[in-house]
Amino acid sequence: MNFIPLTTLHTDINIDLEILKRHTQRNNILLYQHEGTLKANDKYIGNANDVSARFSDFFKLAKEKNVDLAMTPEYSCPFTNIIDVISNKDKWPSDKKLWAIGCESISKEDLKVLKANYNKEDVKIIFEDDLFENPNNYFDPLVYLFVSNNDSIKSLIVLIQFKTEHMGVWNGPIERDNYIPGNNIYVFNNSHGESSIRLFTLICSEAINFKDKLTLELKEKLQWNDLPFLILNPQLNPKPAHPDFINFRNTLLSSEYKEIISLNWSLRTKYGSEKFIKNKSSRSGFYIKSNEINLNDINRIKKNHARGLYYYNLSMNNHFYGFNSNHHIYLVATLPVKINAGVPAQQRRDGPEIKDVYSFDEGNILIEQTLVSDNHLVYLFEVGCSNAFTTDSSTCIIEKERLVYISSGFIPSKNSLNWYLIQYMDSFKMENHTESNKRFTVLEDVSEESGSRRKTYLAAINELTNNILPNKSYYPDSIADLKNFDVMLGYCSEKDHNNKKIIEIDKYKYNLCTSEGKKISATICYLDSPENSDLENTFEALQSLFDSDNNNKGRVVVFYKRGATIASRYDKNAGKFSNTNDLQTSSFLKD
Repeated sequence: MNFIPLTTLHTDINIDLEILKRHTQRNNILLYQHEGTLKANDKYIGNANDVSARFSDFFKLAKEKNVDLAMTPEYSCPFTNIIDVISNKDKWPSDKKLWAIGCESISKEDLKVLKANYNKEDVKIIFEDDLFENPNNYFDPLVYLFVSNNDSIKSLIVLIQFKTEHMGVWNGPIERDNYIPGNNIYVFNNSHGESSIRLFTLICSEAINFKDKLTLELKEKLQWNDLPFLILNPQLNPKPAHPDFINFRNTLLSSEYKEIISLNWSLRTKYGSEKFIKNKSSRSGFYIKSNEINLNDINRIKKNHARGLYYYNLSMNNHFYGFNSNHHIYLVATLPVKINAGVPAQQRRDGPEIKDVYSFDEGNILIEQTLVSDNHLVYLFEVGCSNAFTTDSSTCIIEKERLVYISSGFIPSKNSLNWYLIQYMDSFKMENHTESNKRFTVLEDVSEESGSRRKTYLAAINELTNNILPNKSYYPDSIADLKNFDVMLGYCSEKDHNNKKIIEIDKYKYNLCTSEGKKISATICYLDSPENSDLENTFEALQSLFDSDNNNKGRVVVFYKRGATIASRYDKNAGKFSNTNDLQTSSFLKD
């Protein structure tokens, strides 16, 4: 695994790529999460069927959208598509654009033919040509395509990087026993100016060797601690959430200005007749380290979610934007890893934004998708959830996350007044060591921890919706006035005279409303057979959401189960509820 700066290896190549510039404008990136049936034997790894038409559409789209970076996963693209691009100048990437194409395996003989037939004055095919003595059968190639303008001569650069480290033997030793390992990993930087972002690709399993390779000597050679790096990690990976890959991502994100684009095959990929990826998530997406991401921009998170890009908080400054694992092509706009142009206000980064989503139908027709389902509604109906707020397709997904979070008693001990902000809700947190998530509206995880949290959410909202709220005898004295009303678990739909949601003004702490969507000033949750200490901690945490002079602090109730009996922890000294008109709305129950 030799890291070779491309500008030093080939001084006659002029590299001037938008994806490497540290400007204040966003880059457009096109990622193809390929779906196919995998074929793997001692002669070949790639598609079992002809998928060339799909890749032709992908390259056409990359050209039409004039994207700064186009990328496909490992072992996915037929070499016939690469030859088609090489042979037609109108299909070359535009100036300053980079395509990083994971290709099907290629034999030594076919590689020799490729270079003999297509290496010309205006096409430079570059690879390690000292590997042909290896007795094994094929290479695992990544093909970089970009245009070099040097002394008024325009050339298509076809730079082929071979995988240096084989995959494990999770699905057998086919790759280990038959592939020809490369030596070089090419490091891109623009030819003019030291301020360029660096870019290199670790092909699938190379990632799990990277930590050991990142010695002090290599760090000095790469200027690792001083420069921003964008690392591409195209994969054909049945276990993308394996601890070795998680460790790689944690290693990268422990350094400043290092980011990863991870791209695997689609979840619907088959190996023979079996599903290739077992854990429901391909882990394709953007791993970003930044303290500038604006998590209060709920509209961005909601818009991305609706188009199949889901947000997870890895830690306060580390973020994962993961794609829906079933769809195919994503066009994303995002800012450079580190910006040095403009003034500080122009250098702030706001995270990736989905621009377009496409999927191939059964007839290989590429269709743009206006909405991408996260399938949480299907799941809720399957498990018999009857809560109207969470099963309503028009309800904000962030509000659903907040409702189930507070209704299950998950309130942080710190920053409790701002608990509803995404950065403080551990339901949005993806654990660094497992990458399991606790989201309610994203199901692309089958880890035990994720499943357990969703079951806790569902148990709470089902118990409150179906059993406790309809049975007025369970209401303690502090909320006895609610026995006369039709009470629902959910957020009110009212707005103030400035058209701002009342529940937003209230910081989402009141989780009850009437059947007409009117606000009810009370907060409840349900715990299933808690220990006494957990019960008290939850009650105190919910009360801490209120200022000391707020009468509704006494209208917190924690319902819980002791055996088969429903009990409640509430403030027995709470005064009687009284109406005020401080919000000037039509609500009949107010602060």
